[in-house]
Amino acid sequence: MNEIVANPGAEDAKTAAAVGDNGERYPSFAALRERRTYEATGTNVALVHPGHIDQHDTDIQMHGELSNASSSQPPQGLCLLAAIVKEFGYNPCVIDAEPFGLDVASTARLIMEHNPRYVGMTSYTPTIVIASQLALELKRLAAEKGQEITIIIGGPHVTFRSEDALTKFQAFDIGVYGEGEISIVELLDALEQGEPLDDIPNLVFRRDDEVIRTKRRSSLMDMDELPLPAWDMLPSLKDNYHPAGDNMNRLPGACITTSRGCPAKCYFCNPRSLGSGFRGNSAEYIVRMFEQLHFDYGIRDIFMSDDMFTFDRDNVLRFCELLKQSKADVTWSCFCRVDYVDEEMLAAMKSAGCWQIGFGLESGSQDVLVNINKNQSTELMEHAIRITHEAGIGVRGMFMVGGFGETHETIKETLAFIKRNPIHYFHISFFTPYPGTPAFKLAPRYGEYLESAGDESDLTSHDPSFVPHGLTVEEMIAYQKLMYRTLIKPVVVWNYFKKMRDPLVARRIIKGALAFFKYVLKPTRNKKYRVAKVVEH
Repeated sequence: MNEIVANPGAEDAKTAAAVGDNGERYPSFAALRERRTYEATGTNVALVHPGHIDQHDTDIQMHGELSNASSSQPPQGLCLLAAIVKEFGYNPCVIDAEPFGLDVASTARLIMEHNPRYVGMTSYTPTIVIASQLALELKRLAAEKGQEITIIIGGPHVTFRSEDALTKFQAFDIGVYGEGEISIVELLDALEQGEPLDDIPNLVFRRDDEVIRTKRRSSLMDMDELPLPAWDMLPSLKDNYHPAGDNMNRLPGACITTSRGCPAKCYFCNPRSLGSGFRGNSAEYIVRMFEQLHFDYGIRDIFMSDDMFTFDRDNVLRFCELLKQSKADVTWSCFCRVDYVDEEMLAAMKSAGCWQIGFGLESGSQDVLVNINKNQSTELMEHAIRITHEAGIGVRGMFMVGGFGETHETIKETLAFIKRNPIHYFHISFFTPYPGTPAFKLAPRYGEYLESAGDESDLTSHDPSFVPHGLTVEEMIAYQKLMYRTLIKPVVVWNYFKKMRDPLVARRIIKGALAFFKYVLKPTRNKKYRVAKVVEH
């Protein structure tokens, strides 16, 4: 790769005029379309989701012992980037190792079959080591073939730990942090022309022994400027992807994101990753995505995984009206906060096919909610649950065990909360202070990390990594299982039973149920943890 040198800056008034008020050459995606002059010549670009199986054939079990009840969702972000780089003259392919259980070696061989000049990967913190292993294997295979290859890493981990990612993992050549839709085109264009990278926002790269991080790009404000994701670059959506057991209504199903940013300031999250200001697709764009997935790929149910889908109330109401007018036979579900629902909106959502809303409840203890800066009361949580239930929409409760200040008493408060509220579907994870979040800095005040979580890549919310003062890891696991058992109510069983009229859904539910009951009913005996018994109250 050419040596990266300092950018000489704008050389004439024309170039200066092309730079936006924030100093960016392309301040919007529309500006990229209008101003870009370089014409790419079809260079091969592989966009990769590495999966969970490392070079030693060890599955890191992203969902722990409940993996058989978990989801397998298509990588929308990579499909969007594929559509973008294709529009600008490159020849992309998308490789998703996860649904096929591919290990590092198999994934690398599959990637090299496409003869890529550039490989872009996405990675969360738990999979960053596997991504690094894959990058090393790709470099080895490319060297054997005498082929030049540049590895670009993106995703949440490099967004939160930009400089560290390139310092620690030398196989990555360049990192793209934050939003990458414009930066990836600028980066590829610059690499193809041998131009410097210093003025391209959202990049991390090496120069000699120094890791350089360029300025942050302004948030993408008009998301409707982006093309629809190139789902056709994945293997069959309906055959290889499926929702989780607690989010399954009809099959085939798919998951999409329609907005970015969150104004909330929960300590365990990092809104800075894509900006704290809310930005979303218009109702018209979302309906286009629904229709594309339904008519082109046979999808019958869609889960919108946005943190704040209902933040823009008027857009939600408009979406409901447009979806009812559409001929797409699609049901759907979403996430939202308890302070962003009301009776009129819920009625509109129900009439447009919404069957479930997931609320980030986290805890039934007000003290824990305050300690994690959730900024919601248990009273407001109960109100949102009640009006959602009354609207005929299923409530999916998302809880965490081990939040800041968690004690035996706060767990009892959560158990009581669960018992008295109509929660039809549920997910319980372990509170994990991830790098880049406010919780990561606050963690020593409230507890300690396990020795097994000494490496950041070992952090996962599906197994305990952080233990609050006064609790043990064995107690946390036992309490999680007790909470799961408490949530198994007759109405919950009946809801799942009704869905089993569809053989495809029945097969998935039975598979997930077997994994679920095996987990929650067995004692916790393994190499990590002792047996723990918790008295049920």
